[in-house]
Amino acid sequence: MLASTAAPLASPSAGPGLFSGFTRLCKGLALVLAGGYAVLQVFPSAAAYLALIPARTIPFGWNLLTAGYIEQSLPGVSSKIGDALL
Repeated sequence: MLASTAAPLASPSAGPGLFSGFTRLCKGLALVLAGGYAVLQVFPSAAAYLALIPARTIPFGWNLLTAGYIEQSLPGVSSKIGDALL
């Protein structure tokens, strides 16, 4: 019989901390949502370039990708971050 001396692999999320039970994708999405909220608080005019506004969708095609990550209210962004992490 051969005895295995290899240590068991630890999972990437096994460790103490507030966000230790979430995947990198969930944490990244939460960071993007919080960053979008922070950008809108510092630069309110950025909503015209990032949010989905019908008159600006044609010239700024990236609005179709960024509109879902823009939230202008604190309860809204808190809710989206909570949903993303769960």
